[in-house]
Amino acid sequence: MKITLLPVICGFAAMTTILWGCDERTAHAPEKPMSAADSSNDASELLKLISEKDSASIVVLQSSSALNQIYDRLLFLSAKRSASRSVVRETAAMINTLDSLNNIVQGGKARLADIDAKLVALNSKNAIIAQAAPVVRQNIATLKSSFETQETGATILKSNVDNVKKRTERRIAEAVARAREQQKSEEVSGNQDMYYVVGTEKELLDKKIVREAGGANLWIFGKLGVTLQPSKDLPQDEFAKFNPKKSNQLNIDSLLAHAGKKGNKPKHFKVISAHNEKYIESVTDSTKTIRSFKINDENKFWKPSPYLIIVVDENE
Repeated sequence: MKITLLPVICGFAAMTTILWGCDERTAHAPEKPMSAADSSNDASELLKLISEKDSASIVVLQSSSALNQIYDRLLFLSAKRSASRSVVRETAAMINTLDSLNNIVQGGKARLADIDAKLVALNSKNAIIAQAAPVVRQNIATLKSSFETQETGATILKSNVDNVKKRTERRIAEAVARAREQQKSEEVSGNQDMYYVVGTEKELLDKKIVREAGGANLWIFGKLGVTLQPSKDLPQDEFAKFNPKKSNQLNIDSLLAHAGKKGNKPKHFKVISAHNEKYIESVTDSTKTIRSFKINDENKFWKPSPYLIIVVDENE
């Protein structure tokens, strides 16, 4: 909620009427008449205090406008939720501005207290001015209330700005930490050899590279619902070594199901290991026979496991 200022009543007209237009029928002569010079000095002092009070009212308006601008900008930054260093710099500048505004507000309150004390002193010296002083003092009370409202609002606003700043700093730190972990992971994977094997279902089962899981034996219809899973103890000597940093293409010519050997012509493939098929595609020749596999994102593809298992078949 924005800071709302109470209306500031200057009171010039009321003061002038009381000061210079007293009804002669109700005026009481002082026991000891004041000199014209004393009366003129008191009137000048009163006008000076009113001028200072009006200056304070301008400060109230200006500081209120500044607080509202900061409030609006904070709403924008909170909705955007941008974790950038520019937000950290801007919120830090907001905090400095709020500290400055708070000093101005406290100075305004102190100045109003001084003006009010001087009015009380004039009130005891001059009976005519004593009739104008209550109006001015009421204006001062209104301004003081406005300053106190601003002081409270600035304190709350500063806390909210600081929360946004700290939240942004935390999100930046988290992003930096994630980037470092990613870089570290990529460096490790880049220096680490990967392993892969390609074969038909029968070949992979015979080599105990995969095992059957699930399914139900329905006798006449055979066993339905069977899936292939990597064996718990993989025979690592059946896997070919591969370095992702040297190439992004897996050649299957020297593996179990390579094209041309005994007439094998693999047409389709499925990844049995935990790797995401979204990041791998088959490379085929003019007869649609799979000759190799291309990996599109090596970091994401190899992240689940260094052991890749692919099953192929020859069905059209």
